[in-house]
Amino acid sequence: MTISKKNLSRWLRIAGLAAALLLVVTGVVGAFWVYRTVQGKGFADHAAELVERATGCTGRFDPFSFAGFGLATAGYQGKGNSASHFASIAAKNVRIELDPLAILRFSLQVRRVSIRKLVAVLQRPSVENKAGTAGTSAAGEEKGLARWSLGRFRIASLGIGWPETMAGGGSAEGIDLRGEGSEEGWGLRAKGGSIRVAGLPELRLAEAHGLLEGKTLRMEAAELHPKDAPEALVAGTGKLGLAPSEPTDLSWQIQALPTWTVLPSPWKERVSGEVRGFGKVLAEEGGPYEWKGDLFLDQGVLHDIPFLVALDSLLRVRALQDVSLSRAQCHVEGKGERMRISDIAIQSGETMVIHGWAEVEGKRVSGVLNVGLRSELAQLIPRVNLGLFELGAGGYFWTTVRLSGTTDHVQEDLTPRLDWAIKKSLPMQMERKGEQLFRRVVPKIP
Repeated sequence: MTISKKNLSRWLRIAGLAAALLLVVTGVVGAFWVYRTVQGKGFADHAAELVERATGCTGRFDPFSFAGFGLATAGYQGKGNSASHFASIAAKNVRIELDPLAILRFSLQVRRVSIRKLVAVLQRPSVENKAGTAGTSAAGEEKGLARWSLGRFRIASLGIGWPETMAGGGSAEGIDLRGEGSEEGWGLRAKGGSIRVAGLPELRLAEAHGLLEGKTLRMEAAELHPKDAPEALVAGTGKLGLAPSEPTDLSWQIQALPTWTVLPSPWKERVSGEVRGFGKVLAEEGGPYEWKGDLFLDQGVLHDIPFLVALDSLLRVRALQDVSLSRAQCHVEGKGERMRISDIAIQSGETMVIHGWAEVEGKRVSGVLNVGLRSELAQLIPRVNLGLFELGAGGYFWTTVRLSGTTDHVQEDLTPRLDWAIKKSLPMQMERKGEQLFRRVVPKIP
């Protein structure tokens, strides 16, 4: 039996109309399914469960609604349990862009998530989160919702805070964060915003990018500049563990950082110059953060250092009130509230040399400095101070300075000894002048 061209064309039109009708019906059914799924409370609850599995925070989303080819909600509020790395999470104006073709397969496939503002407060979990961090690309066939997959996300304004128990405490706000999923993990790129870290001035983030692999962030580069000194640079790269089970190995570098941005009063008035240096931030599995590095002071000047001012008064040279430094460097190590400054090497041409160490634990200060003066200055010290300075290495006359007190009020023991020497030297000077005058008036006895 043969089918004429006319009949074949008619059957093709009928098949086309049937396919189109089936497509329309499928689309209507899919849209109705999505509408019922989205508008119902179950969708918001399921979304909250996904967040809970990923972060350990129990919370809720505001009702979702349609927005173009996607969904939108006014926000989310969540609070972390004791095993979570998050104490709380709050998001505003969340928009989810869906794949329209996936709806025909009765699936909600997420192309992109946009969040206008997200604020997260971190905490140190009391126990390791057994559930781990679920990837945003993974979800089950729960409550009629098919597999989720997320391609990209953007947080227009990200804020993060962490307590003093975590690296001394700090915060970040206003950061524009973007991420894109891949087989290796999440490629992240951040820019803008401000960061406050213990011991550093407020920093502005120029740019940072890296890769999030499970519980480890591999930071390829991060560049920051102090808010009040934009010409200075603070940079970092390396591996940051986001869970106690993951180690941390970060390298840091600073350049042209003015001393007044990091030193407390009164030392910001007593030491000027620009700091540069490099070092590491390390943490073993389950261990505290440790940091170490080498610091250098360029164009350094010491202003009105108490024991140098006392020396200047004793020697009457007016050369030690403002001392320009030809060399100033040290090695620093810190862990918790303890910081040790070792290998201190300070030099002002051939006038003065300072070597030694210092420790800061909490606010308590201790340390020992060896101060050397060139022979021309040391010889000006009155004879009553014999033993205060002793000839030693490099042809300098050396004395020992012991440090104590607090970071707000550092004390040293050389100034009191010099004050005592000044008081003792006055009678001796008067006695020598009287003796010289007496010899001029009274003729010499043969």
